[in-house]
Amino acid sequence: MSTRRRPYGHALTAGLLIRGLALLHAISFAHIATQVLALIGGDGIQPMTTHLGRLRDVSGGGGPELLKLYLAYPSIFWVNASDSTIWWGCVAGAGLSAQLACCGSRLVDSRVTLAALYVLLLSLCSVGGDFFAFPWDYLLAEATFLAAVLLPPLHYKQQQAGFSRLGTIREPAREAMFALQWLAFRFNLSMGVEKIPGVNGNPHWANMTYLARFYETEQPMPTALAWYAHFLPTWFHTASCLGTWALEICAPIVAVSACSRRSRHVAATLMCFLQVPIALTGNYSILNWLSVVLCIPLVDDGFFGANHKTRTDDTGSIGRNNQASHLSPLFRALVYLHASLGAILFLRTLASLDYLGNPNWLLDDEQYAASLAAELELADILSVALPITLRDVLLWGARFKICGQWGGVFHDSFLHEGKVVMVLEAGWDFTADSVTTWREIPWRYHVSDPDSAPPFIAPLFPRLDHSVFYEVNGIGFNRINPLAPLRNRGVSGAWFLQFVQRLLDGGDASVPIWALMDVGESEARSLAKHPPKYIRAKRYLYRFAEPGTSDNSWWTRTDHGVYLSKTCRGDAGDTTCARLNCVALCSYTHPEMPYEFCQENTPSICRLPGGVFRHDDPASILFELDGHIGAKSTGNVLLSHLLSEVPTSYLNALGSIFDGSSGGSDGSGRSSSGTFYSHTKVIQFFMELYEACKKMEPHERHPVCIKLL
Repeated sequence: MSTRRRPYGHALTAGLLIRGLALLHAISFAHIATQVLALIGGDGIQPMTTHLGRLRDVSGGGGPELLKLYLAYPSIFWVNASDSTIWWGCVAGAGLSAQLACCGSRLVDSRVTLAALYVLLLSLCSVGGDFFAFPWDYLLAEATFLAAVLLPPLHYKQQQAGFSRLGTIREPAREAMFALQWLAFRFNLSMGVEKIPGVNGNPHWANMTYLARFYETEQPMPTALAWYAHFLPTWFHTASCLGTWALEICAPIVAVSACSRRSRHVAATLMCFLQVPIALTGNYSILNWLSVVLCIPLVDDGFFGANHKTRTDDTGSIGRNNQASHLSPLFRALVYLHASLGAILFLRTLASLDYLGNPNWLLDDEQYAASLAAELELADILSVALPITLRDVLLWGARFKICGQWGGVFHDSFLHEGKVVMVLEAGWDFTADSVTTWREIPWRYHVSDPDSAPPFIAPLFPRLDHSVFYEVNGIGFNRINPLAPLRNRGVSGAWFLQFVQRLLDGGDASVPIWALMDVGESEARSLAKHPPKYIRAKRYLYRFAEPGTSDNSWWTRTDHGVYLSKTCRGDAGDTTCARLNCVALCSYTHPEMPYEFCQENTPSICRLPGGVFRHDDPASILFELDGHIGAKSTGNVLLSHLLSEVPTSYLNALGSIFDGSSGGSDGSGRSSSGTFYSHTKVIQFFMELYEACKKMEPHERHPVCIKLL
């Protein structure tokens, strides 16, 4: 009886992909658990409970509107968003992923575990605020979803020998491998296309000098090896640009289209090799590791040393464990839909990177009308009304992190040479018009001390430190991140002002936030017990120190101006400091202005008791005000016009906010939840109302005017 060889399968590669994703989930969730309460806990910088409360208020009640809200922001934390629930959710994610990576399906079916990990990560990304709006979170969620619904489970029998115990119990369906290969191809090619000079318009890519400044200027958090890479010869940086184009544009095409199996393997290997220098010179969390894991489906089992499978010519049968999986028609349709949506989003990237200026292009009628997706609307082609449009499908795919749009991170460059770094300083006492001493509060991982080597921390991801880079450079991460256009975010800077407010507030609730800085545990408790009265943020321009510097420092730094002038708590007693509530209101009303403008030009409306306006019980009243204001344009509006649109009960409650007597307040104008109320239209309403009140004679002023003035 003769036998003949058949092509290598993908059972082992599918198993390695699942275990790789599980390992990355374990690292991510374990590290998130150490910082999540300081970031989005009830007393954190951006409390999740506050965000969910605002969304519920906006929905206007229950029923269909509330269900629509839950689908627009899918998250299990709608049920319970307490600190213990959030923390235990992260711990559960770390535990489930660790057992999957180590035990496969022996304890829990791998498909069930992957589905649970996807739901947990999706829940954090949907309502976790700006600290969970990074591209690798969304990419990991998409890959996990595809693996959960398309791949067969891992082996659960310990007696399996060799590599086979690492694979799946059956050969994956061809459609499943196609979906995963398409994701790897689309992601890698998008990252290469954004670097083409004709697409991004970046002069540094055009003259191939981008990498000569990348290690020092462009990277959010470089490593110590970035210093050595920066001082390599110019010809090396030029060659690196050419190599990047080849490995990110040509290699993905070869990996999915070459007829030769060896060519595909070489291309996939080169794509993985590109991640090595990136990971060695920069801290990008799990992104580099995830890029390597996504390349696994591009090769077959033979790449990892698996033997050829055989079958008999007589019966044509093979062992049960080698039988190929077959997807149901529903899942095959899902594969084709995912591929189609991915193609539309990729072609959007090819057409132009202008969407980065407005990442909400799916929600913007004008932006959407100019896109390829609008031309493919079936309703317009058939001239009939359909209950679901292509636009709806794209939106749901993005909201559930099923199909994302990649690219846009390296399309632009900073105008300055060197790295602009924010340095936070705190003060406790003042004499005359100046603070006696300023103490620098260093970031734990971000660049701070010029004499300290940049650390290696990836695949760990300190989300606060990473966010500081985008904050001080005036970049809201959702502007350069086309993966996260669907949250109703405030203007860039909201999280930073809330962070400063938390440090000024002090108390036991601020201990986890102080612990995110480069201070010891005991010192964090001391700073929380005796918080500073003043905080300011300065900008410094950091440059890599030239080789042979006598003091062996890694950086040199020069003053680059003030980012946030001296701000103080409401009880500081210093009339020379800028009250943080002034800065907050002004920056929300004038988001294009720097903080210095707001600290010098804030009206007397900001000179109110207490700290920053918070989201407490009267917040629902403010949302009601917003509903009455509607889409009213800003500018000079007569007080009578404003008051005619707002019920007296709302105005009276609004007045109670300003004198600190509202429910849920501690008497100083602060609420127990402790978060800014940052709804821009309501703040514009405050400003218009204030200007109108000023024009009235004292005897004609409404009681609300008296409180405002």
